[in-house]
Amino acid sequence: MKKHLLIFVLFLFAFCASFTNAQWKQTGPNGGWVNDLSVSGGKIYAASYGGVLFSEDGMGWQHSNWGMMEGDVRSVAATNTKVFAGTWGEGIYMRDIYGLIWEKCVLPNNTAGIQCLAVIGNNVFAGTYSDGVYLTTDNGNTWTAVNNGLTSDQIECFAVSGTDIYCGAEGGGIFLSTNNGTNWTAVNAGLPNDSPISLAVNGNNVYVGLWANGIYYSPNKGQGWIPYAKPVSYPYSITFHGTDIYVCGSGSGVWRSSDDGANWKKLNDGTNGMPSSSQITDLSFIGETLVASESTVNEGSKGMYVSTNYGANWTHINWGQPKYYVNGIAVENGNISLATASGMYRSTDNGTNWTRRTIHNKTGWADFTAIAFRSANSGFAGDINGYVYYSTDEGGSWWEPGMPYQDQVQIENGAIISSFAFIGTSVFAATKAFRAGVEGGVYKSTDNGSTWARVSSGLPALADTNTLVNSLVVIGTNLFAGTGHGVYMSANNGASWTPVNNGLIYHYVTSLAAQGTELFAGTSNGVFRSNDNGANWSLSLSDKYVSALTVVDTNVFAGTLSQGIYWLHKSDSTWRYRDLPDVEITSFAINNGYLFSATSQNSLWKNPIGTLTPVEEIKNNLPAEFCISQNYPNPFNPTTTLSFAIGHQSFVSLKVYDILGREVSTLVNEEKPAGEYNVKFDAAGLTSGIYFYRIQAGKYSETRKMILMK
Repeated sequence: MKKHLLIFVLFLFAFCASFTNAQWKQTGPNGGWVNDLSVSGGKIYAASYGGVLFSEDGMGWQHSNWGMMEGDVRSVAATNTKVFAGTWGEGIYMRDIYGLIWEKCVLPNNTAGIQCLAVIGNNVFAGTYSDGVYLTTDNGNTWTAVNNGLTSDQIECFAVSGTDIYCGAEGGGIFLSTNNGTNWTAVNAGLPNDSPISLAVNGNNVYVGLWANGIYYSPNKGQGWIPYAKPVSYPYSITFHGTDIYVCGSGSGVWRSSDDGANWKKLNDGTNGMPSSSQITDLSFIGETLVASESTVNEGSKGMYVSTNYGANWTHINWGQPKYYVNGIAVENGNISLATASGMYRSTDNGTNWTRRTIHNKTGWADFTAIAFRSANSGFAGDINGYVYYSTDEGGSWWEPGMPYQDQVQIENGAIISSFAFIGTSVFAATKAFRAGVEGGVYKSTDNGSTWARVSSGLPALADTNTLVNSLVVIGTNLFAGTGHGVYMSANNGASWTPVNNGLIYHYVTSLAAQGTELFAGTSNGVFRSNDNGANWSLSLSDKYVSALTVVDTNVFAGTLSQGIYWLHKSDSTWRYRDLPDVEITSFAINNGYLFSATSQNSLWKNPIGTLTPVEEIKNNLPAEFCISQNYPNPFNPTTTLSFAIGHQSFVSLKVYDILGREVSTLVNEEKPAGEYNVKFDAAGLTSGIYFYRIQAGKYSETRKMILMK
């Protein structure tokens, strides 16, 4: 008996001593593999199945997908003024070197598949899958075919040496142009009949990686090729640092030779930060930092490896899964839709699995910024450049309103759509304008989004007469707008607006939420609350930059810029911390008993509502001692009540653990005055089984068992 008791005590000690943030679970769409790396102007660019990313040091990466309708980017290159991205199915996109929004280039024959890009000065070459080589000499405004001398239209790779450009073509070998692509000459003497998959230049030598025959090099501009080495199968990339040559290949990782290929050292042995079987697709140096891209990105493989000591050690850079920018989230009929910087996604199983949805019947990757459903057959989404999209199948597919019209519906060029709201048959869209010449404000449609009219009379203008509206919410027939200058209300369907800011001491309003006649406003310095349609406001949560709000029954949730999530029971005045720090919360949604929190750069998180909203009732009588009662009912499904008493003011911790000792919920974790308390525990998101709840208050602690039976 003593032995069993000792084991049980040790078991309780083990799981009570170990703390894990088990309530929040990260979910959301996966990232994609990296196809190409390119260094220009002190930045390194990554072309990936997830759009374009860029970094100044290889360690911190940012997405750059605004305006791009295809996320399978195969190559990226930059001039002094422009960045170009070649995609698998949508041709070439370009943006200003310091710009945000991508524009699609017009290519001859509407060519869709781009495999590689190269730059000589301000001239940009594009290698296609079926139309040979295109050239632009005017910053991407016009493109012309330059294929004279080529015997294959499928271009696989480029390399540049001064004003010379080499291209590798499937079934054609290597070609050289010394006059900007006007003419190409085959330079294949000494090469076996094999497919080139990589090209590189170092000094006077040109190197080619062949699909089945390793690496060859030429010291005379391709007039004769010499076998070099075969350190890896399928040499996807060849790069140099001084006299050292680096090669990566399929399932082999990264190799280096310091003696012109005579001997090779593998730089990933599984103990230095990179698995020994990593499938590295590209290598590039930015300064003294070596960056290696991996072809598969999931929870176990993180997409990018970085070495600051020439491959001796590697650091994982987790930009892939789950680093999506999720700007909006909406639920309709149990299906969850996400508006992300890399396209639209939907889950039909409460966030376990995600599929990328079609945009205009294509797999679109536009930078979506807002989403809302009026009904199952009426959903609206907006993007970074003022375009509106419409869904009639619960977010399964998205089209421009009024299809089969061929043109997309754009509310205003350059306006970021931030929110939607509905009153009767009217649809309202809030927009943000951040540059001169863009009006922004609120727009209204009465024909399901086919046409829009600006309804912003009375709304405040910022610098350069822009109007910035972050959020919309409806109470009855009153429409409220959260702006950069406070809250405004329209009682006449947007025809005119009046400020309702009495008591609202911080006027940068980021988010609004409403229930009944009660209104909450998230600001740059806290949450304000109004019980009279915004006529008067009182500060509810202070010193927090609140970026998202939602109201669920009697509960209010506030998401912050980087300070976590806070919860308020509407009958109370105290906000309680609910974890998830160091991320920007962009929006909330409720589905099947879970609170979903969308974030910037960290995809999506979910948590059972019951673990976040324990209802506590304080009784008047003061107990003389500490105790905790058996939960009731027990067994339970899915809710039960835990009652405890504390004899004097103490810091109280009440947590729930599963049979393996893993924490599944924190019900109380704060200072409490003496009294008796009832706490509700909701196990809607848990499986049947035995659970333990443990209270710690000062020197008092006790653990009890309960049974969840579904």
